[in-house]
Amino acid sequence: MATKDDVAQWMADEARSKPHLPQDRAARHIRNEFGGEFTYRNENHNWAIDRDVLGKFNELTKDDVVWERRYRRWRKRRPTDKAGRQQR
Repeated sequence: MATKDDVAQWMADEARSKPHLPQDRAARHIRNEFGGEFTYRNENHNWAIDRDVLGKFNELTKDDVVWERRYRRWRKRRPTDKAGRQQR
């Protein structure tokens, strides 16, 4: 049985090995491969990732992965990125 740590590690591995990790694709994969308890429907009725999983993911990737809010996806940090997790 998968744990929140397992899901967060999968996300970290994907974000580091792929050009982008879109939130909707990640949530769909998590729901299908790890189980529905790691996802939920947000206020916009989109699938989202459990907040505890995201917290663990953020801990694992705090220095090398950023969130592109406009595109709702994570990607590896670039030298030109601003400080902080969220980028344009």
